[in-house]
Amino acid sequence: MVGAVSHRVRPATASDAPTIASLNRFVQALHHEQQPGRFAAPDAAALIPVVEQWLRSEHRHIWLAEDSSGSPVGYVMGVRFERPANALVSSATVVELDQVVVDPVARGRGIATSLCEAVLQWADEVGADRVELSTWAFNDSAQSLFARLGFTTDFLRQSRPPGAGREPDGSTDTARLP
Repeated sequence: MVGAVSHRVRPATASDAPTIASLNRFVQALHHEQQPGRFAAPDAAALIPVVEQWLRSEHRHIWLAEDSSGSPVGYVMGVRFERPANALVSSATVVELDQVVVDPVARGRGIATSLCEAVLQWADEVGADRVELSTWAFNDSAQSLFARLGFTTDFLRQSRPPGAGREPDGSTDTARLP
C-alpha cells in the first residue's frame, strides 16, 4: 500500500452516532452529485437519529476506523437478515455489506479493506450463507474494492424513467429500441 499508516477498526458505540453521521457525507455527496433526483444532499444532523437507531438494532453492526492518532476516518455497516424459503428460492442467512465510507484524505491506506474484513468476519461468526452488497454503476472505486475482495456480480438492476424512449405523441420509436 502506498502511504500505509496504522489504523484500527472497532465496533461503533452509541456515542459514535454523530461521528458516523458526519463521515457519511463523503459517500452521500457522491451519490447526490451523481443522482440528485434520487439521493438527498448530505445532512449529518438529520442522519444522527437514523444512525442511533441502526446502532440499537440487533441485526445491524457498525464498525468505525480510526487512524493512528485516534481520529475517525471511516465506517462500514453490516446487516444480517434471514431470507425465508419460498417456491422460488431457498432459505439463507445473509449479511449485507453496506455503506463503506472512508474520508478522502485517508484513502489508499487499506482502511476500506479492513472495514470490509470486519463485516466478513462477522458474517462467519453468525454463520451467514453469503455476504451480499449493492453498488452503483457510477462508483468505480467501490466496484474495484469489492472485486479485490472476491465479490462477483450476481445480477444487474437497471432503471429508466417512465416514458423514456417514447416519441412526444406517446408512441415508441421501435427503430431506437435494441
